[in-house]
Amino acid sequence: MRSIGHGISNKGCYNFPAWGLIVCLFIQLTSGTEAATNQTAHAVAELQLRKPAIELPPGYGSFLKDGMLWQGEVKLHGRKWWLGAAEQPHDRRSLPSQWLLFLQATDNDGSPVKGLPWFFYALGNLSLNGHAYQVAWNLDGTGSQARLRVTFVEDRPAMGELKVEGTDIRRLQLQGDRQEQLVCVEDPGPKIILPVDRYHYVQVTVGKTNSAVRFETRLFQPLEVTTTNVAILRSGGPLTNFLSVSRQGRSFRLNCQLLNGAGQTFRPLDQSDPPTFNVDLDGRTIHSDKFEFG
Repeated sequence: MRSIGHGISNKGCYNFPAWGLIVCLFIQLTSGTEAATNQTAHAVAELQLRKPAIELPPGYGSFLKDGMLWQGEVKLHGRKWWLGAAEQPHDRRSLPSQWLLFLQATDNDGSPVKGLPWFFYALGNLSLNGHAYQVAWNLDGTGSQARLRVTFVEDRPAMGELKVEGTDIRRLQLQGDRQEQLVCVEDPGPKIILPVDRYHYVQVTVGKTNSAVRFETRLFQPLEVTTTNVAILRSGGPLTNFLSVSRQGRSFRLNCQLLNGAGQTFRPLDQSDPPTFNVDLDGRTIHSDKFEFG
């Protein structure tokens, strides 16, 4: 078992916590078409290198190999998904556990829907919208004939309940102490059923596709999900814009944050259009500018 860490950190006057997916995951390599011993595959995705159809998150374009991304469709419990896999930049070994995965729902014509996909490091166990899978990998062939086969075997781990106290949550992503376990839930209700574990990383996305914001952190007190006790996650909306002003010599520093009732800071997924501000004096605008994400 191998631990992997990865993150992105920014600093500036529009303050948000360090962000980026920080997870420890495990990858299981298979031989031939074997996914798991004596188990039947629920679904198999055949990925090929092609031009990206999935919208990569900002800052992840360097994961492409010569402008190409491993991509293919997979149908999980009656729903089609577009699956992408990308090698770690400057690390071209055969399927290392640092590979990054992208999972995007498809629309009626089979194309990836607009908006950012789920993204996470290669894993061994995935719980997606209440369905648990063991995930296995096999890379066949070389060059243009190469195929990356991703096999999903339905799993039945012990399950527990998580109560979610917050509104407008679009996505919920949790990382457990079992390093190969990742949980992804779309549009969670007030309670969700998920594998038993101690979840120490949480990512909460609030809002709609064109205006989504996200909070993520390592929890000081992990969520203890058991078969007998109900764990509680307090996150999500409603959200409020908060502006603070401090003086630094002859200058003023403006700090803008988007907070929920628990004091958690959310940041926009789309950072192409940062918030703006005006400074008025006696009814006249004397300065206007944009905040910097950081």
